Parts: sequence; C-alpha cells; structure tokens
Amino acid sequence: MSNHHVIPLFILFTLLSCTFSSDLINLEALETCYENPASFSDHQLSLEAIERIKISIIQNTEAKQVLLDNSFELSKAKQKLLKCTEEFMKRNQFRALERFVEEVLDPLDIDFSPEMRLFGNQIKRDIDSVITLAHAKRNTQIVTPVFQWIQSQSNIFLQIKFAHRHDAPGCLEVKNEKVEFTENGFYFSAFGMQGQQPLQFVLNLTLHKSIVPEQSTWNMESVGRLFVNITKVEPEVWVFLLKDNGKSPGMRLWWEMKENYKDVMKEYEKLVEQYEEEESENKRNKGKKKKQEEAVSNPVDDEL
Repeated sequence: MSNHHVIPLFILFTLLSCTFSSDLINLEALETCYENPASFSDHQLSLEAIERIKISIIQNTEAKQVLLDNSFELSKAKQKLLKCTEEFMKRNQFRALERFVEEVLDPLDIDFSPEMRLFGNQIKRDIDSVITLAHAKRNTQIVTPVFQWIQSQSNIFLQIKFAHRHDAPGCLEVKNEKVEFTENGFYFSAFGMQGQQPLQFVLNLTLHKSIVPEQSTWNMESVGRLFVNITKVEPEVWVFLLKDNGKSPGMRLWWEMKENYKDVMKEYEKLVEQYEEEESENKRNKGKKKKQEEAVSNPVDDEL
C-alpha cells in the first residue's frame, strides 16, 4: 500500500514543480520591462510593455493562478510591478499607467495608490526645487548675515543668523551650504527663501590672527542658525575678531555667553580699553603734530 501511493504522489509533486517553474519563468517579462528604461520612453513602447506583461501573467491562466495562490511569489511580482509603475510615472506615461492599472494591477487585486501618491509627491518636490532654483538664479538678493561672537583662550565661537538684522525674522533653513576655513579666514554661503524672495547669504571674514582650519568645525542649529567653532593657532585672547579691527554688518558680541567665559571677557575688555586709550593718545599726538607743522609752514609776521 505504501509503494502504491508513493509513485502517484511523486509524479504529482514533479508535475506541480514543473508547472510552477514554468510559470515563474513568465515573470522575466517584468524584469525585461523595468530594467530597460526604453520600454517606457514613449506611449507606444509603454503599451507594448504592458501587452507583454499581460500575455505573460494575466492571460496565462496558470501563471496568474500560481501568483494568486503563492504569497511569496506574489510579493516578488509586486516588487517588479511597483518598479514598472514608478518607471511609468518617471517618464510621464500617465495614459499608459491608467491602462496598466486597469489591465494588470486590478486583475491581480493589487493597489499601489499609496506608493504612487508618495512617488508623485517626490516628483512634485523635485520639480518645485528646480523651479525655485531657476527663479533664484535671476532674482537672488545677496545678504550679509548677522552674527554674534565670543572667545575662549583657544577658540572663537560664532553664531550666524540667516537674516540681515538681529531683530528681524530670518530663514529657518538654507540649502547648498558652503563653509571654508583658511589660515586667517572664514567663508560661509548658503541659499534661502524668505517669502517669495530668494536670498544668497554670504559672510567672508578676514580674522585678526591665524587659525587652524583642520581643527575648526561648524554645524547647523535649530531656528535658522549656524554655529562655528574656530581654533586659534596660539592660545591667547584676541583684542579684535577681524583684521585691523574691521567691522562686518550685524557683527556683535555674544553677550548671552559672557558668563561662560567671564575670565576671558575681563581680559578682552581690558585689552579693548588699552587699545582705545592708545588710539586716543595717537589721535592727540597726531593733532599736536599737525598744529606744529601748520605753525612752521605759516609763521606769524612779527612786524604785524
């Protein structure tokens, strides 16, 4: 009895395996389509691709049934069908995609509407980004962003706000950031939008003394700000941030951080005071010298 039943079962298993393998070969039509972008390059080619998939899977009753009865194989087929769907959308073959939904996806009871919506939103974002960039190239306003600074013995700290004034609202986020450190300089640029106005933020600083570029860092903070940590070559308190006591629009001391570096700030304030006294003395001396030169060049006539 055992041998009597073994042979038919073996034969049945063999037949099912052959049918199953034969049916799965038909899925190659899917791979041929989505792996070949030319299959979706125009409307006619898209329709031909759909027809090949229909013949392989939908009109082949056995292949279709294998997919519907086997969740693992159906899952694999879905991945390939989703790739085809994305290719239709990528190449704007929406009329063909409608036919693909009606004649391929619906018969398999497959719903890709959530994935299609996500992919469509991504396409829209990409288009909007290109439009924004095209608009920005022609209408961009160059803005020097405001910033605060403070120092420790070994570092300079900057907080840059993406705005033209400290008390003005700024951009909450920027794109295409570029940050460079040189031996005595710092450069930052980025693109942002405020309302409908594209802005190009540019900050180019020549620093008072040398820094170590490879040890200097930066990172984005929340609410539209950039934090910069600049490493000094020599650990010392700088009397200026910029070369020759230069000024940048919107540059100010970072007073909120004063308590964190109060010893350094005391030394800084003392250096500033000494510098200002020296400058006042130099001005007085220049004034005296000028008067003396004028007196020599214009002597008083004693006879008068």
